[in-house]
Amino acid sequence: FFSKMPKSYRKNSKLLQVTAALNEFVDYGQNLARGQTLLKEELEAKTHELERLRLVGDKQRSTIQKLFHTVEAAKAQASSLSEKALQEAALRAENGALAKEKNDALQAKVQLSAANQLLQEELGEMKKKLARV
Repeated sequence: FFSKMPKSYRKNSKLLQVTAALNEFVDYGQNLARGQTLLKEELEAKTHELERLRLVGDKQRSTIQKLFHTVEAAKAQASSLSEKALQEAALRAENGALAKEKNDALQAKVQLSAANQLLQEELGEMKKKLARV
């Protein structure tokens, strides 16, 4: 087929083939460059999102630590109050207080014990949350 064509047409045909191949190569390079740009933009967006999430995590960790310290302080205060209440009840009982006062002291002890138990449970939950963060 090519041998029957004029020589100048055959040269032009090869030139057209080379030009087409070069155009395909240029298109391929441009597509790679666009893909690289898109990937770079996506990476930057993901990096910004990750930084935002890290800041949110830091804030949550700080809040949980503050709650943990608040619970610890409340626990210490409740323990101190329960000791005082028990000492006062014991003194009243020793001084010949009525059986009703003893019963009231026991009820107070049970209530303080229950409050202390609730504080212990809340402290455990805070520790779990802090461990997850």
